[in-house]
Amino acid sequence: MLSKKNLFDQILAQLGDRMTLLQEEIQRLQESKAADTKSSAGDKFETGREMIGQELAKVEASLNQVKSQIQALSFFAELKPNKEVREGSMIQLGEKWFLLSVSLGEVKVGEDRVFLLSKESPLGQSLLGKKIGDSVQFMGKPHRILQVL
Repeated sequence: MLSKKNLFDQILAQLGDRMTLLQEEIQRLQESKAADTKSSAGDKFETGREMIGQELAKVEASLNQVKSQIQALSFFAELKPNKEVREGSMIQLGEKWFLLSVSLGEVKVGEDRVFLLSKESPLGQSLLGKKIGDSVQFMGKPHRILQVL
């Protein structure tokens, strides 16, 4: 049986692992940048340092994004169940499960698959405020909301 707590625990663990990898990559890039010594080919040295700096900025932006996703998911995990779909709700449409939270795509929890989508997505916008039994358009067809957790 798919549980909201298990889903959040697994997603937060995956994001924590990703954060660790990004922090390790930042450390490696900083060490590489510091170890890069000036040579007689000055332009080559400056170009190498600039490329490392650009890569470092990209990795730091990814790390900040993961941190904000963890913060948002941690907040949503603490919300009490509601009869209406809102951010943090887990919704069953037919055989498919969705989590209205941050846009991370599909996550597998045991044998179940849950698609994480944001409230800004077209489906997220149509789900907000709906209740069990309401229908929404998804993939060109009406789908009934079977559960809201």
